[in-house]
Amino acid sequence: MKIIKTVKLAEPVEYGDVAVTALEFRKLRAKHLRRFSVAELENPSLDALLDLAANLSAQPPELIDLLGGADALSVINVVSDFLLNLAPASTSNQPSQS
Repeated sequence: MKIIKTVKLAEPVEYGDVAVTALEFRKLRAKHLRRFSVAELENPSLDALLDLAANLSAQPPELIDLLGGADALSVINVVSDFLLNLAPASTSNQPSQS
């Protein structure tokens, strides 16, 4: 899947035998939103944002938990931007013909 955003970590994370120096985020898809209620999309918890970050970066949640504070905030900002940029669904019953 195409990488659309890369976050270079200020503090690399050691996970297993790998030093992770950056996280690459894929495009947000409907499957990533399954765990959210409509209300939670408007005001997601930090836990939900960090889980979404793990999913979009194809990294285990345990790796995301190891991020330094500044890196965690950078990742939360990226994921929040993805959610803020969701286009509202059309109210028409007709499918879009693009």
